[in-house]
Amino acid sequence: MSCIAQALRPNRKIPDRIAPDRVTSDRGAALFHSEPAADQTHQDAFLAALSRHGVSNRDLTLRINIPFHHPPFYRGGSRTRNSWEDCRAETYLAWLEREMTLLAAHLGKSSNINRLVWKGAPASYFSLGQMSELFDSLHARFGMSSLAGRDYAIDIAPQDTSVLTLRHLQALGFNHLRLKVRGDAFQWSPGQFRTSPRILVETLMEEARRLSFHRLSLDFQYATPGQTLQGLSEALGQVIDLSPRHLFLKKCLDTPDKRFDSDSGTSSSKTSETHTPHALYQLANEMLLAAGYVRLDSHRYVLASEAGMLHLRELAPGIDQDILGLGLGAISRIAGRRIKTTERLADYVAALETGRLAFTEDYDAVKAE
Repeated sequence: MSCIAQALRPNRKIPDRIAPDRVTSDRGAALFHSEPAADQTHQDAFLAALSRHGVSNRDLTLRINIPFHHPPFYRGGSRTRNSWEDCRAETYLAWLEREMTLLAAHLGKSSNINRLVWKGAPASYFSLGQMSELFDSLHARFGMSSLAGRDYAIDIAPQDTSVLTLRHLQALGFNHLRLKVRGDAFQWSPGQFRTSPRILVETLMEEARRLSFHRLSLDFQYATPGQTLQGLSEALGQVIDLSPRHLFLKKCLDTPDKRFDSDSGTSSSKTSETHTPHALYQLANEMLLAAGYVRLDSHRYVLASEAGMLHLRELAPGIDQDILGLGLGAISRIAGRRIKTTERLADYVAALETGRLAFTEDYDAVKAE
């Protein structure tokens, strides 16, 4: 390959599990500690269950992890790509192809996938052509459905997306957008040379409705670093004004373990619980309920006018469906057997190079997804 595989890095900065930004050789990659490998008996049982799925009538959901993470680069008001981004995207697609080939072999036939999720805001890192390439690869190995009842969802970061991107995704077959918005994205002033975050989100929502995406949901990340109750109230208030039908509250993974002063927003040693993630969540929950949203569980909300129209599968996702995950850190669940792919790039690459799947320990012993 023209690009080194170690040019990737996971998007969750988990201690002892994150790969370095760059490793210049496969030999160097081998120096990093390995995650515990899944017991071979458990792996064999999982793959046997996957083979049995190939001759069953159970639904299969594909989840594709795009585990990149970097701050956006803005020049002249728009995000620009660089050669290193293109390199790691090209390389990751190649490893995904190897992984999906190995997994598809156990299914034994076209699965005619009706449910698909691309996680990690792939439009932020892949070109339109690369997204087409990935979709074509999935179709060739698993068989993507063209039925109107399919649910093909994709995570979208508004700041890295355009109307052209939405049109391209619709042409590929996606019909469910999940806009990922951080609470601190709304800390914007007119003096900044870029589009107002609210206008950007509103424009994408309007275009998605015009293109007849059957579902549009908004993931709102609260408890961003330094967020105060006032900051959360202002940001979530702007989101509520846009009236998204489906809204998810997600705790920001970048939140440091410290308190914040309510006036200055600086770190504080006070023991007040005012701005803990729990307090911020309580405020967000109260605002959404007051705005006419119905809470489905601890993080999912829907407008009251939509609640009565939800299908049982939307109220309790996971019922009678198997999940096959691809990519770093992906979680699969087949016939009740749950297993996870490594989050370590070196282990992922080493396994695929030898024609093996990079499963970690029995995920049934870890927390549920």
